[in-house]
Amino acid sequence: MRLTKTIAFLFLLFASATLATANGNDGVNVVYGKASYYGKGANRHLTASGERHYSDSMVCAHKSYPFGTLLKVTNLRNGEEVIVKVNDRGPFVKGRIVDLSYGAAKKIGIISAGIVEVKVEVYHPTENNPFESDSTSNSQTQSGAFQ
Repeated sequence: MRLTKTIAFLFLLFASATLATANGNDGVNVVYGKASYYGKGANRHLTASGERHYSDSMVCAHKSYPFGTLLKVTNLRNGEEVIVKVNDRGPFVKGRIVDLSYGAAKKIGIISAGIVEVKVEVYHPTENNPFESDSTSNSQTQSGAFQ
């Protein structure tokens, strides 16, 4: 009986690890596949994260990355790329790995094609981001000028 429970436990452990790998949660930060985009009819609808979807925002749907994860999506046809935030679940069409907002899709030129091959990678804002400041920066910002 104990051997049966141990085998069952190991089977479930292996199955869950396989499922995590299939869903993109295996620590791999670069994935290739097809991207599609939300139509304009999705504007202002609630997403799975509870946020409203705005067509011009830089957001996407992914099946497994945590909400708030930043992804860099590169259109492999033209090399254009966009940074998007995961705020919804999907796509639920076989073979697609990400659904982009209309604005993000427009930025990388996939509107006319509808579906394109892309590279999706986890984006870390502190790596090579000219907009992110660090503690060694000596820059200053003037927030107002008054007479």
